[in-house]
Amino acid sequence: MSHQNGTTPGSAVGSYMENGRSYGSYRRGRYMFPIDEEEKDRLDMFHKLLTLARNNRYWDAPLPERARVLDLGTGTGIWAIDVSDRLWKDPSNHGLVHGLDLSFIQPPDVPSSVSFMQADIEEPWPVHEMDYDLIHIQMLLGSIRDWTGLYRKCYRHIRPGGFLEHVEVEWKFQSDDNTLAADSPLITWSDSLHRAMRTAGVPLDVNERTKSELRTIGFTDVTETVIQLPINPWTRDRRQSELGRWFNLSLTHSIDALSLAPLTRVEHWPADKVLTLSADVKRHLCDLNTHAYCKLYIWTARKPSQ
Repeated sequence: MSHQNGTTPGSAVGSYMENGRSYGSYRRGRYMFPIDEEEKDRLDMFHKLLTLARNNRYWDAPLPERARVLDLGTGTGIWAIDVSDRLWKDPSNHGLVHGLDLSFIQPPDVPSSVSFMQADIEEPWPVHEMDYDLIHIQMLLGSIRDWTGLYRKCYRHIRPGGFLEHVEVEWKFQSDDNTLAADSPLITWSDSLHRAMRTAGVPLDVNERTKSELRTIGFTDVTETVIQLPINPWTRDRRQSELGRWFNLSLTHSIDALSLAPLTRVEHWPADKVLTLSADVKRHLCDLNTHAYCKLYIWTARKPSQ
């Protein structure tokens, strides 16, 4: 497959340092999490984990020849690039994948069938309406103020018969055998982070009404799939144990990134308090006697053909 530089309207995005991490300057403060190399590694780890959890599939919807795909909040662009590889048959028969993000943290050399554009996805998009066979959303909890508005915008940009797929990790720990204590640092961390993000107006909470909201907007064939992600390989089930190893790796690289800005900016914790809790959380994440997990949610919805 041929490669070229992605389409990048506007100037390159700068960054600023805060508590030892780098954050995007474009729409400063709009996105609460870092954009540095460590964060790119974390996002790519989650890409591996979520692909594994989906049985090595990147999407579930049936796509036509030369499908057009839009990836919202594309991050490192790894999902978009992998999807473009799978849609490529030859230079005259391939799909097109567009990625939108606040920050240009994607690699400069990408497949010719992929392009990345800078955009706040809650503002007007630099793409055409009714133009996509699939719109993909992944791990944007904590970044969106108005999910209903975003879903409506997706509906307008999907072609008749096209699909929306939305994938999210619920950042709440639970266990089915009471091995997760109520006063566990995992609970303290999750509760504190969710409170901060709600106060900031970009909640991390999974919306229990997602299916009904998608139907109200006009989508049909709405499905919700829930997959357990063990926090480490505590389970004897081979597949779940593998998910646990990848989730543990991803989680331990996530705690600082998710915690620092929300807890210092919103909850007004000193940075050393945040890092002390983070270190405690990481230790507990590796305790095989704590049979805890988070839930992975996958929603799919189709825009009617007529």
